[in-house]
Amino acid sequence: NYFADKAGKYRYLSNYYHGIALKNMKKYQPAIVAFEKAGNEAFQYEDYLYSGLSERNKATIFNVIGNNIAAQNYHKKAIASFENIPNKSYLHYAVHSLAIDYFNNNEKEQALILIDSLCSITSDRNLLTRSNLLKAAIIANKNENPKYSIELYNSIPERYYTFIDYGLKAIAYQELEKKDSADYCINTGYQVANGVAAKGTLDHLNSQLEKMRGNYKLAYIHVDHAMMIQDSLTRARLQESASAAQRDYYHQELLLQEHVNCHRKVNSFANES
Repeated sequence: NYFADKAGKYRYLSNYYHGIALKNMKKYQPAIVAFEKAGNEAFQYEDYLYSGLSERNKATIFNVIGNNIAAQNYHKKAIASFENIPNKSYLHYAVHSLAIDYFNNNEKEQALILIDSLCSITSDRNLLTRSNLLKAAIIANKNENPKYSIELYNSIPERYYTFIDYGLKAIAYQELEKKDSADYCINTGYQVANGVAAKGTLDHLNSQLEKMRGNYKLAYIHVDHAMMIQDSLTRARLQESASAAQRDYYHQELLLQEHVNCHRKVNSFANES
């Protein structure tokens, strides 16, 4: 609160780290407000590092809540800020995040263009590994060159894999009619998947796998289960949103009532006088 009252750098740093704390507590709406304040003021003071970090954190929040289009827009804003700072690592990682957004929004060609461009300019080994992993996932998802996708996947240690990578690698193996390898990958994906939503995504991929094998009944079971998970998550999000809206409504009502009561007391005191 002290720094929030001060002008300049202290104020936007205060808002930025307040946003970080709120984001870590999963209080996303007020976190976005804090990052918005921090980013706008940092940009006014030409602190492009913190304006970019603020935009990137907003993008991360929208990724978490499943709004990848909004995340894509904020990653673009982060990139615009990071282009103005000497340390290009921030820029390169933001470009990688934007490529993931394009992939999630089914803009695979645009994602590949960004990844190929990134691989040609970065010397960061970690980023190169993650970029090749994303490239393997995109190619596997396109079902155009499964052999190349497998080659890319096999060049990357499995410790970098997510559950999605195992699922997409399973699809690529099945395209090559390597059933045992496909089964290993899809089963490993389920083992490392954390949470109901992740398992629902794997159910969609497993349905695709069984359809490729001609097992249409199993394919239907998997996709039906995935849809049930998706419906339950949607209901939970709607209930959470409704609860938050109701809580904010009652809070505003309480503030209004306190305001009215205060005026009544003032008027009453004035009349008595």
